[in-house]
Amino acid sequence: MFFCKKRRIFARMKRILLLICILMVDFAMIMAQITNEQSLMKSQLSSRRFTTQDGLPQVQTETVWQDSKGYIYIGTLSGFVRYDGMSFTPFLKGQRENIIAFQENGDKVTALGFRKKFTIDGNNTIMEKIDPEWHWLTNNFNSPDLPSGLTICEDDKETHRRVCRITDKGIETVFKSDIFDKMEPDRKLYLCGGSYYVPTPEGLYTVDYKGKVKKISDKQDVYTLTEHNKLLYVFCGDGIYTLKDDKLTRITEFEFPNPDYGLYVRKTQKGKLIIADAHSIFFYDGKNVTLATEGYNMIKSIFVDRWDRLWVATYQGVYCFFHSNFTNHRLTNANDIIRALATSEDGEIIAGTLNGSLMSINANTGETSLIDTKAGNYYIPNAAVCGSDIYMAGNGDIMRWNGTEAEWLNMPRDRYTFVSNAADKIIIGSKSSIQSYNPKTGTTDTLSTEIPHPWAAAIDNRGILWVASSRGLFFIDKEGKTQEIEYQDKPIITSMVADRGGNILFSSADSLLAIRNGKIENLSDQIPQLNDHEIRSIFITRSGYLIIAVIDGLLVARIDKNLNITDTHFFNHENGFTAIEPLMATMTETADGTVWMACVEETVSFNPAALLNDNSEPTVIKAPKPWWQRWWIWMICAAVIALTTWLLALRYEKRRNKAAIQKLERDKKQKELQLCAIRLKAIPHFHSNVLAGIEYFILNNSTKEASRYLKIYSDFTNGTLTDIDRAARTIKEETDFINKYLQLEKLRLGDRLRYDITIDNNIDKNILIPNMLLHTYCQNAIKHGITLRPNGGSLKVSISDDEKDIHVSVEDDGVGRDEAAKHHKDSTKMGLKILLEQIELYNQSNDRPIRQVITDLKDNDGHPTGTRFEMIIPKEYKYE
Repeated sequence: MFFCKKRRIFARMKRILLLICILMVDFAMIMAQITNEQSLMKSQLSSRRFTTQDGLPQVQTETVWQDSKGYIYIGTLSGFVRYDGMSFTPFLKGQRENIIAFQENGDKVTALGFRKKFTIDGNNTIMEKIDPEWHWLTNNFNSPDLPSGLTICEDDKETHRRVCRITDKGIETVFKSDIFDKMEPDRKLYLCGGSYYVPTPEGLYTVDYKGKVKKISDKQDVYTLTEHNKLLYVFCGDGIYTLKDDKLTRITEFEFPNPDYGLYVRKTQKGKLIIADAHSIFFYDGKNVTLATEGYNMIKSIFVDRWDRLWVATYQGVYCFFHSNFTNHRLTNANDIIRALATSEDGEIIAGTLNGSLMSINANTGETSLIDTKAGNYYIPNAAVCGSDIYMAGNGDIMRWNGTEAEWLNMPRDRYTFVSNAADKIIIGSKSSIQSYNPKTGTTDTLSTEIPHPWAAAIDNRGILWVASSRGLFFIDKEGKTQEIEYQDKPIITSMVADRGGNILFSSADSLLAIRNGKIENLSDQIPQLNDHEIRSIFITRSGYLIIAVIDGLLVARIDKNLNITDTHFFNHENGFTAIEPLMATMTETADGTVWMACVEETVSFNPAALLNDNSEPTVIKAPKPWWQRWWIWMICAAVIALTTWLLALRYEKRRNKAAIQKLERDKKQKELQLCAIRLKAIPHFHSNVLAGIEYFILNNSTKEASRYLKIYSDFTNGTLTDIDRAARTIKEETDFINKYLQLEKLRLGDRLRYDITIDNNIDKNILIPNMLLHTYCQNAIKHGITLRPNGGSLKVSISDDEKDIHVSVEDDGVGRDEAAKHHKDSTKMGLKILLEQIELYNQSNDRPIRQVITDLKDNDGHPTGTRFEMIIPKEYKYE
């Protein structure tokens, strides 16, 4: 009975123990599942994948190579393409040609297949046989690590291998050895220091330039070698070795998971080694091998271009990893995403998810641990740090992480929209109010209930709290008054931050604005890249980098205390930023300057300083322009057009000037002829009067006086006819002529005409003045002034000079011009008019013109007392 009881107790204990074990296993599985679902996967590095949809002729790619101009060439199983940073140019389109390598000879690029080579000629290719006899073909497995221009050739049986150089004349053998035939497809031949290193399944061999073969090691899993930092590294299946004095020494232990097709090794410009096996890519810093990315279908080759971008050729297309600047982190639970991010005092990143989980992320390793989970909870895309505590808004409450545990503040249940730090307090926004939480006292004060749907808040250097909402911009002053700012029809403001100087930056649609000293400034002109890109979030790092997340990309720039934005770079799926749609969320920065940002499907981390440094040089190659589009051709064309235009204009100007001169000469000639005609027309009437006067004189006076007047008349008539076509006469000739004319007029008018001619003694009487000038003035004065007075009148002719001019004046004491116009209504005054027009024509050929001044003389009562005509003639005047 005792034993029965003992057995029953023992069986019961066994059942209890088994139940405990089952419960422990279930608990472990549940915890593991929870942990797995919420852990972050250290991202596939951000990359862009190129396939046939982007222009590749086929997704099964073999090799990637770059020429001296910067073009990227990608060889596939169906031809090859050239990439200029924007688009692909295909070659051998529609042909089944496996391109396994490229080489450059001068300015020509040649693509190598197994038996053919294709030299690029413009947009076409010239095909040639690599071996005219079709005996040799190229080897694409063992030769990728040979220096540029060298390759391995072999026969159809993959034997008799040799290192060759492919030239225009065919195959040129550089070196051959039977040991090359022992290499399997997963081994890479390496040339260093004049010796070839030959990894085989039997071990590692060297062949010197004399052809002497030496076995260095029996190690059978040597795949490739590379020289780096003056050391020769050997890459094996179980780790990385150095080779010195023919001795292998393992320096890093590591099991490469997929070395079946060998290992590819390339160096970056930053001194890092990149290693690839068939499905994964690793980084090696000289001590540790770290997994960078994995999950690729058959990596065929890797390449680092001159901009330090990693290219990977696979059987699923080509991947470009840009500068390895962006890292994408994604939760293994596809139904959850990270929304809120903040960095704790110890450097850990605290993240809140859509499903209400709170986790800690190691910024260096990406390892995560679950801190807290709350059923029915979620975190909004917002977090704030105050002292050593981190605050996040959840479903109806605010969570505080104090470094060891998460606790809820038990706020009144509300729809909380953001948390923000302001000095030593936390600003909490909700659908119904803006509140201030004091972490020291645990008390909450309501700041405003007048701001609808607030999204963010920040405090400026004057202590004023600015609040962004879906209805516009508001601020709460120190007295607690809420005021709305009228700006741009109450825009929806989605993000707001304060810089270290207390300036406020905020966004509305695609515009970036700032509040400085209470005034709003538009900064969008400094970042035109963001036109038509909706801004989701703004962040300013401790080092002064401005990060602006837009709906389809990311802008990184520098910003100074004066809000000057410089060194701007925009990133999207074409140059590194491959995440889908950043959230309207706060970003966070770790101690090393790495910024973490939440997006719709993943979280992205990057270093803005590295981004700007690595992208300082453009990676788009501008295609060479045809000769007719070169700048110098346009310059020549412009010069020819300008010269032709100038010559045509010059010719036109000459013809126009010639025509103008001809017209001027015709006009001058016409005026001269008209003046001559008027002078001749006046002669008969004048002469009849003069002859009648002489006849009267003869009949009533002495014949001696009559003879004298006949002599005067004869000289006057002869002068008139002789000088009628002259443009000018000397002062002496003109005064002698006018003296004769006035004597004859005196004979006709008798005592009714009194005249006086005065010439300054110091005048050069050989100076030319216009012909008939005095005659025209005196005749006009006698006819229209003196003869209209019952008792006649006086005529004064005076000629004087100054330093530059001759002054000719004719003054009468007649009835004046107004009274004369009443008596001679039918007078045309054509003689004086044509004289002046002729003078005007001469004026066009002189720098200083002849000027006429007419003065109407009057007494003190304003009654006319005569007229004075004055002509001012430059002494150097030319009559041409």
